[in-house]
Amino acid sequence: LLYDMMQGVLMTQKKPDWLSKYGFSEKTDISRKIEELQKEAIRYDQFERLLYATEIPLEEAIAYTLEWLGFENVAHYKDDPNNPDVTFEYDGVRALLEAEGTTKAGPKDKISQLSTWVQKELSQGIEASKLTGFFAVNHFRDLEPSERADPLTPHAKEFLRYFRYTYFTTPFLFDLVKR
Repeated sequence: LLYDMMQGVLMTQKKPDWLSKYGFSEKTDISRKIEELQKEAIRYDQFERLLYATEIPLEEAIAYTLEWLGFENVAHYKDDPNNPDVTFEYDGVRALLEAEGTTKAGPKDKISQLSTWVQKELSQGIEASKLTGFFAVNHFRDLEPSERADPLTPHAKEFLRYFRYTYFTTPFLFDLVKR
């Protein structure tokens, strides 16, 4: 372990610009393979975030996964309080999504926020039949998915029923990817 740590420190030392003339093509090939494998690993990291993340990392993971699943026009509005967390389209219907990562059951607050976004879209002239709302919840995210309790509070369920929105859990989305 100590040897590996020392090698890691030595690898961070700045190399002179002229060293590229003396490089090994084999090392370049290895570096390219490592970079490809790291990109591949990042995809799996995105999927795994669905099980434990919150806020922007969770939203990014949801957007990445929806795009990977083949949904169209997926957009993540990180750091933009004037839009839903994620939007996407399927079969001509625009979906607005609010996400919540919590150590409890999913609350009604995000569903109320989702209603604001839907009303904004409707007032901009989008047909109600071409619009839908989703609440994605990573409930009890500090627990293993098999040990998690009900994903929604009773109030959240009533808000979903009233507004006729749909919800899904991010562990469900993770399982979908695994299948």
